[in-house]
Amino acid sequence: QKGFTYKRQYIIDLSSKYPGASIVVQLYKEFARVQFNGDQSVFGNTVGLLGDYKTGELLARDGSTVINDFTDFGDEWQVLPSEPKIFHEVAHPQFPELCIKPE
Repeated sequence: QKGFTYKRQYIIDLSSKYPGASIVVQLYKEFARVQFNGDQSVFGNTVGLLGDYKTGELLARDGSTVINDFTDFGDEWQVLPSEPKIFHEVAHPQFPELCIKPE
């Protein structure tokens, strides 16, 4: 966007497996923008907070229940203790305590 600069930008280059594909994360103040550059061959089997690639439906962990409330959907996909950790430090809140909701 002309005249708009992002404070931070991270590009995840997926071209070693999917030529030309990437994920761009842009952060500005408290806002985040995530752009997925690739087609169905790259992102067609994604699950979780992205929803279903083909239909756009927000599916629960079971892969079939449709959730129509964004807050309930976010709670459904909160990281569970049984799942691998992706961060070096454990931060509050942790399941079974629900995530902090926006005001």
